[in-house]
Amino acid sequence: MDLDNNNENENSTTSLKNPISRLAYTMAKITLRFNLFVNEFIELYKFHMVLLAKKQNPKNSIVELSARTGLDRRYITETLKNEELKKTNSKVRLVLQQMREICKRKNTNLIAKHGNKDSFTSICKQVSSGSLTNNAVAKELLRLEEIVEVDRKYKMADVDGNSINNALIHLYATRRLLNEIHRICVLDNSTKILKHGSKNSIESIFENTDFYNVSKGNIITELIANGNLMDNEECYELTNWQFLCGSNESNLILMSNELYRMTETFVENINNPINGSKKLHRIIYSSQIHPRTFCKLNQHIKKYFDHIKDDLYQLFIPMEEDVPRGTYPTLGISLFSFGPDHNIDYSTYD
Repeated sequence: MDLDNNNENENSTTSLKNPISRLAYTMAKITLRFNLFVNEFIELYKFHMVLLAKKQNPKNSIVELSARTGLDRRYITETLKNEELKKTNSKVRLVLQQMREICKRKNTNLIAKHGNKDSFTSICKQVSSGSLTNNAVAKELLRLEEIVEVDRKYKMADVDGNSINNALIHLYATRRLLNEIHRICVLDNSTKILKHGSKNSIESIFENTDFYNVSKGNIITELIANGNLMDNEECYELTNWQFLCGSNESNLILMSNELYRMTETFVENINNPINGSKKLHRIIYSSQIHPRTFCKLNQHIKKYFDHIKDDLYQLFIPMEEDVPRGTYPTLGISLFSFGPDHNIDYSTYD
């Protein structure tokens, strides 16, 4: 389904011309792309909606909040009373949790497919019988790469269930180091940074910056493998200042961060459409550029932004002097462009 080229009835509730349907489509696409459990996503959505509605109108009664959100009064009362989420996990998630608990208890990462009370089929019978077949649960866990088949057993990929947390810590540490290297290169007007012996060396960065106990060697190795750094004996050369990650967990973190920032900025500008607002959002539109040339234009825009990024960073430097990192909320500058989908049929355009 193509947002820009669907020929649906514009009055249809599910048409992507309908702004509410478009929002729902976007969230559905994100949920499926990042293998999120829809039950958990919806519960978190409801939870945050209640707290945000109360924050917007602190004097609203439970009945008024129910009318505002469309949620049951009992749910709103319980949420505001405890301000914590009572999750209703999906059957697949519950099976996965049971498998992890058994593996932890037995100090193993293997689960028998059939047989004893701790087997996969036994867990499914207790948790998902009547709603999902054992085969359907297994296929979904295999697709999510939570398990792999080993003879007559399943091997757990992550017994502790900390893959997202670990990815988050590693991602922040890696991006933090890359940002520090980029900052020093801008200050020194160079693309190279010494490994040792200088206050602006890699060694100095590691001594003065918290990297959340992540192995410093692993961070450097990843930045070299990712094409961000090149090892030149006594120094490293910064070849690409933007970090691209490959793991699904890391990409989910990046996407959630960027969507959060963009949404906060859009809402801020809608609420305060005047110059001098806390956040800034400006768009240049054109409907006169042929789709065939869009990719070429996008490349020019990228080159232009890459050219001025260091000039933009120079605006930050005088204001950062003598101020410890993490003192204030993060301020950032980003570039976002949009245009025809890459699968578009250009023949429809003359």
